[in-house]
Amino acid sequence: MGVIVTSRLARTRETAQIVSRILHGVEIAIEPAFAERRLGAWNLQPVAATEEALTQGLTPPGGESNREFVERVSTAVQAWLPRLPEQPLLVGSKGVARVLRELAGRDPLHQPLANGALAHFDLTAFAQRCAAACPV
Repeated sequence: MGVIVTSRLARTRETAQIVSRILHGVEIAIEPAFAERRLGAWNLQPVAATEEALTQGLTPPGGESNREFVERVSTAVQAWLPRLPEQPLLVGSKGVARVLRELAGRDPLHQPLANGALAHFDLTAFAQRCAAACPV
């Protein structure tokens, strides 16, 4: 692993710093687009209070739609594709992992990740689709 990528969120930065220390100073890169989904008025609400609405695809008042969230994360992944050979480690939210799972061609809702879980996403097919869609 050549780089640890995280958002500006304090808890992800702190976790990235711990991992970097354990790995003897692996570079940490801040990527703001890997922030968790903006939930507007639903922010800091109990999961039980918002889960059904989110599952139905509703957009939180003053928040980010799922489409906007997926596009934001996808754009960030595209920017990081040249560094995939370094096997970057992303420290982020479960929502970002859900989008990565989708980009990797896997069911984004299958086996949701728990807090602190590790997951591997092979983004080779996504990189190939991006390369094919980009003008030469």
